[in-house]
Amino acid sequence: MKKVYFCGLSVLTASLGLSQTVAATDVTISGNACTITNVTSVNHDYANNKIVITGGTLGAGCGNTPPGTVYVTASPTAISYTLGTTPGSMVIHWNSTDSGVTCTITDANASGLVTNPSSGNDWTLSQPTAVGTYNYPINCSTRTAGNTVVNPSPVQLSVSTQAPTPTPTPTPTPSGCAASQTSTPWGLTRQCTGSVSYQYGSPIGGLTFTTANPLQNLADVLGGGTWLNYTGQSYAWWIPITTGSYISMAFKPDRNDIALNLNANPTYGDGGVASISTTPGVFDVNAGAVCVVANGGNNNLSLGGYNCPLNVGQTYYLNIADVTTSGTPRCNTIKPANPQTCAASTVSYTAN
Repeated sequence: MKKVYFCGLSVLTASLGLSQTVAATDVTISGNACTITNVTSVNHDYANNKIVITGGTLGAGCGNTPPGTVYVTASPTAISYTLGTTPGSMVIHWNSTDSGVTCTITDANASGLVTNPSSGNDWTLSQPTAVGTYNYPINCSTRTAGNTVVNPSPVQLSVSTQAPTPTPTPTPTPSGCAASQTSTPWGLTRQCTGSVSYQYGSPIGGLTFTTANPLQNLADVLGGGTWLNYTGQSYAWWIPITTGSYISMAFKPDRNDIALNLNANPTYGDGGVASISTTPGVFDVNAGAVCVVANGGNNNLSLGGYNCPLNVGQTYYLNIADVTTSGTPRCNTIKPANPQTCAASTVSYTAN
């Protein structure tokens, strides 16, 4: 049973037309900004000079709700920020159903990020500049007698560095040189380092295959220049090929009305098995080689000519392996003459 005490009972009694007890159904009583709804009965207690109201719901102007435990909620409960990015909402808001509650925020890490610690229900954080985890406890109290306030959990701000942009893993391309680019057939590994020598001395002061130039270019071997205008086109050149390997030199024709002829030069080395393909190491026309010549000292490849037609603008590879047609390694050590080993076999060609 709820009891509400009014001053000026005679006035209230008169206005209600009450004598002793009145039964009421969903009666609403108003007075001095207090509204009581759903009253079930009203009794005028003359002996004690008071009005006794049974049932009913107290309105906002009738005082606070009965004493008890009140909770304060904070939102968001956690904030994440990555340095170098545009921050999202950096506001901490608290709320309670008890109008008598007030709260303060504590900067537990002394971060200095709370820009308005004396604000009402919202505290704004400035943009962080250092990595770390910051905690902001919220401490609340109430003016409502008998109520006990339960503080929310501290709001946590986590600041991290922006993850570095991962270095992309290079995608192997046909133009890159790698030992894993094995030949078809025979499974020979691609040789990316070694040396090239010339009949009349180097046309450009000496060339060496190095890992600094992993792309093996036919233009390098022919002394530099452009298609059909290479500095060392008339030079005989030879390259020792490590046993179990092949060499592959890229080129891109910009015309096909005139051929570039490559002729094996038996004075300085073997012709080996030679082929032209659009990917390194293809020595089989059934596997995509444009043209193939078997091992021989008089080999000839007419690049863009009668036995090896080419398309303008397409990247091709001149592949050479000093093996027999069955893949058995050959051993030509004419250049250099010593030592007489089969660790490498020399191949030689002249371009014109």
